[in-house]
Amino acid sequence: MTYAEAVAELDTIAAAEAADDGIRPECRSIVMLHGARAPRVIVFWHGFTSSPPQFERLGRMFFERGYNVYIPLQPRHGRRRMTRALLGLTIVDLQAAALRAVRIAGGLGEEIDTAGLSIGGVIAVWLAQCTRIGTVMPIAPFLALPWFSYRMNRVVTSVYNRLPNRWFWWNPFERDALGPPYAYPRYPTHTLALMLEFAHSVVKLSRRAPPLADRCMIVVNSKDPACNNSVSTHLWSKWTSATVKRQSYAFANLDRRHDFIDPVTYPETEELVYPVLVDLMTRDPDSPMPEPEAEPNRTLLEELRLLWRAAFR
Repeated sequence: MTYAEAVAELDTIAAAEAADDGIRPECRSIVMLHGARAPRVIVFWHGFTSSPPQFERLGRMFFERGYNVYIPLQPRHGRRRMTRALLGLTIVDLQAAALRAVRIAGGLGEEIDTAGLSIGGVIAVWLAQCTRIGTVMPIAPFLALPWFSYRMNRVVTSVYNRLPNRWFWWNPFERDALGPPYAYPRYPTHTLALMLEFAHSVVKLSRRAPPLADRCMIVVNSKDPACNNSVSTHLWSKWTSATVKRQSYAFANLDRRHDFIDPVTYPETEELVYPVLVDLMTRDPDSPMPEPEAEPNRTLLEELRLLWRAAFR
């Protein structure tokens, strides 16, 4: 795809999003272009229930370093905050959107890099396994729930699917007042199970074949309360055994949070996280770097004890 064709495709997407009354203007896909094909282009994937503004400020930092930047809106995201649109999401939707974005990115840059948070990180892993691109950086990839073993995660997913769908608030105390304003404040359990099924399929891919990407790195928060870092470490070990440049980085100086990318909910990210991510993505792949292992997640009992102490201290 040429640069002109890629821009035309982006214009088509922008027109479709603008014509869709259900998509809020502040949640539309974000594009930052230098007016010509750049040496490198990066595609960012926002997290589950969020939207492109989550990565806008980080994307701007890469743009200032010469990248063309594309932050697509994921299917069935970006609508009114109390929407039920997520119930119609499918794995095929996510995969089709990912492949379309990579195809467009091929016209925007000589080398394609991609990064994503949470389920966006799972999309990045899937692209690493299935497409020949440059650097792939899954950030806190939602590969499994914490507290449970990987095998038990499969059981939990099955239970979620068998039970009637329920909607849960991300924060039951703030409910629909929870920010940021461009993200959904709640999620359906059946779609959460779908995300876990997608993650399971990606882990299976990593066990069967090496990634096609040139370079892979996993970034985690060692205190992540929502992701099972042990599964991320297992995935990294599979990449380690493959003939691919691979690196890992575990933030040890962040607090207990899953989304450490969005500057609206975590202002410290611009000082603590962004410079590290830019350095990891842009540094010479052959240069030495620390590869700290992620700390194991706490057990459910340990988590309950911490919550009890926090509530009654």
